[in-house]
Amino acid sequence: ELSAMGSAQQGQQNHVMPSAGKTKPSVLDIDPWESSAHLFLRRPSLEKGPPGRRASYEDKKAGAVAGLQLNKGRDNDGKPRRKSKGEKAWEPGLVPGETSHFLDEKDPNYNSEEDNECVYKAGGAGAGVGEVESEEDLAFFKKSVDTIMAEYLSSGDSSEFSSSIQGLNRPFLHHIIVKRAVATAMDRRPKEKEMVSQLLSSLVPSILTHDQVTQGFEDLLGQMDDLILDVPDVITQAALFIARAVVDDLVAPSFVATCISKSDRGSAALESLTYCGRLLSARHSTERLLRCWGAGAGRDIDATKESIKGMLKEFVASADAGEAARCLAQLQVPFFHHEVVKQALVLTIEEPAVAEKLASLLGSLSKTGQLSPVQIQTGFARVRERLEDLKLDVPQAEQRFVECEQKAREVG
Repeated sequence: ELSAMGSAQQGQQNHVMPSAGKTKPSVLDIDPWESSAHLFLRRPSLEKGPPGRRASYEDKKAGAVAGLQLNKGRDNDGKPRRKSKGEKAWEPGLVPGETSHFLDEKDPNYNSEEDNECVYKAGGAGAGVGEVESEEDLAFFKKSVDTIMAEYLSSGDSSEFSSSIQGLNRPFLHHIIVKRAVATAMDRRPKEKEMVSQLLSSLVPSILTHDQVTQGFEDLLGQMDDLILDVPDVITQAALFIARAVVDDLVAPSFVATCISKSDRGSAALESLTYCGRLLSARHSTERLLRCWGAGAGRDIDATKESIKGMLKEFVASADAGEAARCLAQLQVPFFHHEVVKQALVLTIEEPAVAEKLASLLGSLSKTGQLSPVQIQTGFARVRERLEDLKLDVPQAEQRFVECEQKAREVG
């Protein structure tokens, strides 16, 4: 007993009472994020960080920010610029916004209402891991496209346009380009309209797929009733843009009929599509639609025709299909390649001796993909429309044309 009492007294003597100026540490004062056992965790931050960062500086601890992409881009003036959301990868568990929100339900900062602010795209052409299509993301993409389009209409540099669009890294939103480009050009001069038609042709297939072009025009037709308030002649202009897209092999010829069957009776879209169908079925429609924005709207069609004519004559003399293919590629008019077929057929009708050479050239260009099946069919259709005129100079024109058709079918 004496031993136990001595131990108790000694314990009381060793106990030191806290001073009046100090308080006992509370568990609330302990920062679990600074503890060595929790360094692998990420401190949730609700503070708005500096531009170009996804999280606060504490995230760098213990390699927690491995793979975080910082914005180091510069604008044309050398000043820091804001990158588009497409130029950086979203970190797993984060959604875009002014603050960093975690989608983990166990996180203390979790807000169930914020889960509905984003739509995640799973699969599809161009879709990738971590792609997020939120209202903010969509609005930023549209604004960026408008800015890039304004620069293109000012400079006419389609390669710079393509590079800028690729920099946004949102291929699943590229159908928006078609609608906004056409809508922008509707209240511009004929020159800008021609520039947009050429731009759309140059973007396929590297930037735009045929399905995206189709979807873009469908979206345009869906807003015709609203566009007519700003552009009174939107019905005519939309019909010309769509007809030109058909001629340039951007959308299928059946697109017009398919959309007509889906359109509401009495709608502006139906009226525009009906007019578009008349344009495409008219005599010499291809020639007229290539000049639908006027002779001085942009591309010099006559100069392009002369270049193709010179290329065919040079091929007849040298039989160098590789050189002919190179010259054709340099023209950078893939939407106008039906002119090659047309001129080759006319030259064959006028000079049967060169028929074999020209047939081999068309076959070679078809195998390499420079001449698409639609372009070949368009070329034959254009010559068929001119047979009556060709008969005046070559009475055997129709017979020779039929022979060319039969040979083309045999070759495939």
